[in-house]
Amino acid sequence: MTAESASAFLLHRRPYRETSLLVDLFHLDLGYVRAVCRGARSKSKGTAALMQPFTPLLVELSGRGELLSLRHAEADGPAYQFTGSALYTALYLNELLVRLLPQSEPVSELFSSYSDALAALAQMATEMVPDQILRPFELLLLDTLGFGIDFQSDTEGHCLSEQLSYRWIPEQGWLAQVSHSDVAVTGVYPGAHLLAIARGAFDNEAVQRSAKLICRQALSSQLGSRPLKSRELFAHFLKGKRP
Repeated sequence: MTAESASAFLLHRRPYRETSLLVDLFHLDLGYVRAVCRGARSKSKGTAALMQPFTPLLVELSGRGELLSLRHAEADGPAYQFTGSALYTALYLNELLVRLLPQSEPVSELFSSYSDALAALAQMATEMVPDQILRPFELLLLDTLGFGIDFQSDTEGHCLSEQLSYRWIPEQGWLAQVSHSDVAVTGVYPGAHLLAIARGAFDNEAVQRSAKLICRQALSSQLGSRPLKSRELFAHFLKGKRP
């Protein structure tokens, strides 16, 4: 296989043998792929400086199987620059893709969402909470993986109601509940929040909180017990900011 030049982003890189790099790429046409960038760390080639996260790339790949060869790479625009929580959010997006995406399965809609998320994070104010950027991406990722959440109907097939609350039952759906309780304690969510999420309306803080908890629960079941490094780094960042 020799792929024509296409858009890509570097998700992760590590040294490979004496002068090469092993790179994880998010590719417009191929999805998540792993490739060898031969001689990237040699002084004569010097590709290592280009192969950085959050830089739009044009790449050419060749080979078959799970490990491809990176034949050529060039910048397709300036690297995105992040400050504050935006940096850790971008690292989190990369880690989700590496941990969850199967190799060599095209996911062009998710690629576009990722690119848009990076652009939005780069423009985000330092202290802004990135929920309105992060939640739509997480929900699309879950849908891409085949674990999408239906925010329109409950386990009985009835339309969700703003007058009811619901508990999420994995692999079943939303189970109607009687009372509106504290979502952080009980995992019960107001129907109004779920319908707002369905509309992509994340401007309300209470809706943001519900969406965050729902996405975390759904993603945790796919990620397993190994913690996310980006989340640990963000926790250290927040700890360092406290007086």
